[in-house]
Amino acid sequence: MKQTFCDISFAEKVRLFSQDYLKCSAYICKQDSTGYVFTKKLYSKYISTSQVLEDFLDFHGAKNSKDWYLYRELCAVVRHLCLGAYSQRHINNRLIFYDIVDADQFRKEGQISLDFLNQTLKKIAPIILEEAGRLNIKIPAQIFTDSDFPGIVTSEKLHYDIDDEAKELQKENIVKIASEFLTIADDFDIFRFYEPY
Repeated sequence: MKQTFCDISFAEKVRLFSQDYLKCSAYICKQDSTGYVFTKKLYSKYISTSQVLEDFLDFHGAKNSKDWYLYRELCAVVRHLCLGAYSQRHINNRLIFYDIVDADQFRKEGQISLDFLNQTLKKIAPIILEEAGRLNIKIPAQIFTDSDFPGIVTSEKLHYDIDDEAKELQKENIVKIASEFLTIADDFDIFRFYEPY
């Protein structure tokens, strides 16, 4: 079986695989504040692009190359920081649904963690661009803008109608299944081995 390889050079492929990753980094460097900059969409884009780039670099032995080691490690760091930040942002957005006793304190501490992750990403972004420059990876001329990374929250809600018609039917089915289970259990006498307390 003959294995075929794409005839695009390593230099061209690393440029292609780095493009959106570097656009995210340049976008972060361009921003003045950290509040609205770090949306779930930005985290998601940064996670996916750093993962693909890291896999590409790993395949070519970047972990064992003095020249490429740092660039590869920056990909891994970005991915993990963004995974943590994405999760923390999600928790912050959904906190009212979790019924936590001291939600205000939890929110404050969560925000401190999120701010730390965002500040770390902001400090790493220029290092990524500098390292790309050292490796002769061209920074894309056009970078992302605010409109590429909107937040997920709006003032609109979709109409809640999925369970309205089937509520009574669901209750009937639950009662029917529970009754059938008890009948089967009684037939097999599964409770005969258990001593009451």
